[in-house]
Amino acid sequence: MRDKMVGTWPLAKALLVGGGALAVLGAFMPWAVIRAPFIGQISVAGSDGDGKYTAGIGLIVAAVALARSTGRVGRARATAATIN
Repeated sequence: MRDKMVGTWPLAKALLVGGGALAVLGAFMPWAVIRAPFIGQISVAGSDGDGKYTAGIGLIVAAVALARSTGRVGRARATAATIN
């Protein structure tokens, strides 16, 4: 069975790289904005709390998917790098 392709990449690898990149981007964007009449506006960004972990996991996912797509890293090494 032939994998679905996005350009020259298999769909699964393209989704992994894209998802990792979106996780990194979303980790630094505002997660909540509250506006109250007497207090004003309060904004909470992902980097204020657990966004660092979200960005790190997104980077790992994107890096492993990119390494696998080049064919330089085998499946066992990519899995070990993700687990460690």
